[in-house]
Amino acid sequence: IALCAMGGVVKLVLQFESAFWLEPRFGERLSQPNLDQLTFVQTNESIDFPVWWSPYPIQAPILVAWRGGPRATSLSHRSSAELESAALTSLATVFAMKPAAVRERLVATFHHDWVNDPFSRGAYSYARVGGDGSAERLARPVEGTIWFAGEVIGSAEETGTVNGAIESGVRAAAGILRAIARARRKKSDACASRRVRRREV
Repeated sequence: IALCAMGGVVKLVLQFESAFWLEPRFGERLSQPNLDQLTFVQTNESIDFPVWWSPYPIQAPILVAWRGGPRATSLSHRSSAELESAALTSLATVFAMKPAAVRERLVATFHHDWVNDPFSRGAYSYARVGGDGSAERLARPVEGTIWFAGEVIGSAEETGTVNGAIESGVRAAAGILRAIARARRKKSDACASRRVRRREV
């Protein structure tokens, strides 16, 4: 566990009155005619939220603002209103709009403070220097009685993701069920053996 670390993330979900980025004219203005297939945007601009994604293929009026790494830790000290404002300003930069034009389309913002949540203290894990193989070691059961699950021990492709957490949970549950089945067989065999000995006596 000591060779794994927790990374901070600030993530906001913004709901708009409509998915205005899907309008053909909007994409033409940005020279991006395929915005109706927008899944993920990352910009090199120096803004608070340089990463965005949509719920595509579902075409809903929702965009997600994301910031990880050390900058997320400093952002996590801001209020929800300040984060919302920073997200709207960032999105305005990404879409080459005025912040006020983005704000007037906003319906609601959802933010969960993963960095300061006492039950998570972060949002994703990663291996520290020298931590190669630590996830695989953590995935092994302890004396056949304790199993760990979580995104840190997902497969290499899924580490640090919700999919990794689900995958490792399924794997841990399967291990627990196998251990229970072994224990039941062992108990059943022991009972059968005692019955045989009683008959012999």
